[in-house]
Amino acid sequence: MTAAQLSKRLGINANTISQWARRRRIKAAPGASGPCYRPWDVIAQAWPGIVEAIEARDMPDAA
Repeated sequence: MTAAQLSKRLGINANTISQWARRRRIKAAPGASGPCYRPWDVIAQAWPGIVEAIEARDMPDAA
């Protein structure tokens, strides 16, 4: 998805998403023609606690 599409869907400023890409906090999606990003990468950057909670829920118990 483009920064503008992600901005609209996630409520994050498109300039912020572009800035994260310039600072290499998120990578462009492979095979995309133009600057497109994976929504999960943007969510992880904006709300890391959500990603941690989902990953913790999906991990089998180590015990």
